[in-house]
Amino acid sequence: MIQTTASGLSWALGAIAVVVGLGLRTALSPDAVRTSYAGIILVLGLVSLVGAVLAIRRRVPDAGPWAAYGLGLGLSLLAGGVDTLLPLGDSRAGYLVVVLVGVPLVAWAVPTLLGLRHSRVDDVLDSALVAVSATFWAWELRFQPRDAEVFDLASLVPIGFVCFVFAVATLALLTGNGGHISRVRWMMSAGFALEAIAIIVSPQSMTGGRYAEQAVGTSLMLGGGVLLVTVLWIVANGYRPEADREPRTLRWWAPMTVAIISYVAHTGVRRLRPEAGFDPVELVLVTVAGLTLVLRVVRMVRTERLLSRRLDADRLQLETLLHDVQDNIVIVDRDFVVMRQVGHRLEDDPGLADIVLVDFVHPEDRESMWIDMAAAARAPGTSISREVRLVIGGELRWIEGVMVDRFDTPSVGGLVVTFRDITDRRIAQEDLRRRAMYDQLTGLASRDTLRSVASELLGEATSACPVSMLYCDLDRLKVVNDSLGHHVGDEVIAAVAERWNALLPPRATLSRFGGDEFVICYPHERGRLDALEFAEALLRDLRTPLRIADNELTVSASIGVTTITAGGTTIDEALRDADAALYEAKGAGRNQIKEFDPAMRRSVLERLHLEQELRRALRAGDVVVHLQPIVDLATGLPESFEALVRWHTEDRGWVPAPTIISLAEETGLIVPLGEQVLDLACEAIARIRRLTGAPIRVAVNTSAMQLLRPDFGDTVRATLERHGLPSDALVLEVTESILLDEEGLARGTLRDLHVQGVSISLDDFGTGYSSLSYLGTFPLDQLKLDRALVTGTAETATGAAVLAGIIRITQNLGLPVVAEGLENLADVKRLRGLGATLGQGWHYARAMAPQDALDWALARVTDGQRTEPSVTWSSERPS
Repeated sequence: MIQTTASGLSWALGAIAVVVGLGLRTALSPDAVRTSYAGIILVLGLVSLVGAVLAIRRRVPDAGPWAAYGLGLGLSLLAGGVDTLLPLGDSRAGYLVVVLVGVPLVAWAVPTLLGLRHSRVDDVLDSALVAVSATFWAWELRFQPRDAEVFDLASLVPIGFVCFVFAVATLALLTGNGGHISRVRWMMSAGFALEAIAIIVSPQSMTGGRYAEQAVGTSLMLGGGVLLVTVLWIVANGYRPEADREPRTLRWWAPMTVAIISYVAHTGVRRLRPEAGFDPVELVLVTVAGLTLVLRVVRMVRTERLLSRRLDADRLQLETLLHDVQDNIVIVDRDFVVMRQVGHRLEDDPGLADIVLVDFVHPEDRESMWIDMAAAARAPGTSISREVRLVIGGELRWIEGVMVDRFDTPSVGGLVVTFRDITDRRIAQEDLRRRAMYDQLTGLASRDTLRSVASELLGEATSACPVSMLYCDLDRLKVVNDSLGHHVGDEVIAAVAERWNALLPPRATLSRFGGDEFVICYPHERGRLDALEFAEALLRDLRTPLRIADNELTVSASIGVTTITAGGTTIDEALRDADAALYEAKGAGRNQIKEFDPAMRRSVLERLHLEQELRRALRAGDVVVHLQPIVDLATGLPESFEALVRWHTEDRGWVPAPTIISLAEETGLIVPLGEQVLDLACEAIARIRRLTGAPIRVAVNTSAMQLLRPDFGDTVRATLERHGLPSDALVLEVTESILLDEEGLARGTLRDLHVQGVSISLDDFGTGYSSLSYLGTFPLDQLKLDRALVTGTAETATGAAVLAGIIRITQNLGLPVVAEGLENLADVKRLRGLGATLGQGWHYARAMAPQDALDWALARVTDGQRTEPSVTWSSERPS
């Protein structure tokens, strides 16, 4: 806004200067006129110098050239004002300042300010045409000497300056930003043009004459000075050419027209003045103008040819690209009639022309096509995109179309429609959507779909219309996977899903939640079974065997049920409660239905809290081992110690070992727990062996999860080596479930360790899956009879016979037997009489801290000699 105001004000001041100059000449005396002119010129000079200083201080773009411009202009104006004010004769110092200082500074700055270094050669030629043409007429009408020499200095200096100034004025109009002429360039061009005309009117000003001798010349000079000084002030106040709102362009034909008209007019004038003789200056000017014009035309022709070749190349490139593009591009009229087609499809399918494109659109999508056309018409040049269906030859195809209104573009004159076939993509998207919404194995609702449906129903739940969530898990499906293969397990899951889906009432949703887990969202309605009755129906249905891969399989399930009777319960809360009930059902023996109650949630939270405490205990090393001796029944000497895990917490005290093991196996912590127990046990037994001098061993319980890890053998060897123990100092106790290892991974690990000297003991024999046929093939060194088997034999003769038979079989196999649960001397004598060789129980000692176990061993072993053991007894049952 400020720039626009300053620009308009400068034009007004320039016009006022010209008018005032002419008026003062008629109203004032010559001396007064000269004084007033001199004062104005001096003021303009000072303003120019201040503008130069501001350009430097404010660091405007091209500050140096602008400062030089302002300094040269200011010194010229000041010198001219002083010469005019002080009548010192025709030879003045101010004239020398203008010629030697002012003009060179301006001449140095202007090319940079006009961007001459970046201008085109055609712009320079055009400015030369205008400058030479103007100079020619200035020479012809004003400067040409009549009675003096042609090359008189008083004539050539002004004409040379006129040529330069006209060239600069023209360049200001030709070298704008992209052809756009800013206000500053217009003002600079006008200012230099006024200065050139002033010199033509008063040529003596360029040869030391007075500035105020002629009113017209001086007035024009003042007007030009005002414009040139205002340009500097506009720039110094932050001018940016991009701020111009109404750019104007000087057409390329304007300079050529000026030169041609000038040449034709001069020819006519010369014919009217036959008396004019030979003038070498005119000849030079005409020759320069002619050669410049010819050069300009030649460059125009070459540029035209170059542009034509580039246009042909671009057209060929565009046609090639369009031929390779798979998109269809057609131009249609307002009725969607195809007027022409762009690209390779025109040759491939010439019958596409003149067809009505909308006729192929699916009836349900036609209205949207007309809506898009109206939207495109409201915003010409804007792309409107949509996916619609086409019916081609009875086949439904999806296309993605882009519509652009180009009716106002003469070269197009229609609606440009670009479309491509996206049928395959839509099919893939639909498949992805189906995969996201439905389980691929069973066809049931996916987890996300169930969550979406259940969230809506739970939000509407009331006491009159409750919603139940049933969390179901197939029992022992892992046995099917391990024995018959996972493909059979998948068929079992699919068969169960099909059966349960047939029992599902309307509005209920059955989802496969993952693996062998199912979740049912069951809204209660009038006349429908309640959730528990429906769960009973699910379990009854599973009692009918499944026929899978020539196998007749019967599976069972555990189900947890929670019922929501008020809105506000989230799906995550409902699933959490149903899962807690499911956990209780599986813990109650499987094939059970449990309904959620808040106590289950507390139990789950307590177990979760206990899990976090166990993780912290493992990191902090708070888990310890206690040692219970295993003695030779014949001698009473300690043969080994069993390492038992112990964990003490501030809130719960000593956590029972079964709880620790169960929690660790469920959460996957059994591996780091087992490694810590192994390390602590080896550390303790190494100290006992060193201080007693006896080859006492340590027995460590090992889980199947540990044995299935490929690095378990390396862990055992590294632990023994770290504590300086031989391999035979360690006994690994495994349970009978390891006998069912079909793939043999755990069996292979045990066999490798057995070969290296580590003993293998089968723990809790007689209570699980044991089969005597395994004993001859498994790498075993001893059997540990379960406490229930040992103590139960005293009650019946049959039990005693079974126990005696097992011991005889193991004797025949060469396997020593460890009897657990020996609580009194009678048990010891009875088992020793049956042939058991080793015993363990409260009769000898309970599990002790490592230091107490060392003291116990030192009290009974002295250089390998037996010391009679004292009987320890407690009313507390062993854990």
